[in-house]
Amino acid sequence: MPSCGGTPRVIDITWAARPGMRTTGYLRRRIVIVLLLALAYYGTLELPSPYNMSLITAIPFGLAIGTFAAANVRGERTVLGSRPMVWLGNYLVRLLHDAGRRALLAAPGGAGR
Repeated sequence: MPSCGGTPRVIDITWAARPGMRTTGYLRRRIVIVLLLALAYYGTLELPSPYNMSLITAIPFGLAIGTFAAANVRGERTVLGSRPMVWLGNYLVRLLHDAGRRALLAAPGGAGR
C-alpha cells in the first residue's frame, strides 16, 4: 500500500501501530508472544482431539509470525534472523524439497515410472 511519497508503508498487524508511530516496547511484545505460545502449548495438552492442534495454536502462531515479519521489515535483529537460524532454514528447505521430489518419483504412476 503506497503512502503519499510513493514508498511502501509497513503496517504492523500484530499491534495495530499507526504509520509514523514510534515502535517502543519490542521486548514486551516478544515476551507476550512467547507467553501466548506457551499457553497454547498447554492448551494442546488439555483440549480434546479435534481442537488441540488447530484452534488453540492458530492465533498465537499468527501473532508470532506477524511480529517477526514486522520486525524483519523494520530492520530489527531477531532470533530467527540470526546466522544459524537462516542456515538451518535454508538446509531444511533443501531437505524437504529433496524428500518431496523422491516421494513423487517413487509414487505409483509418478514421474519416475
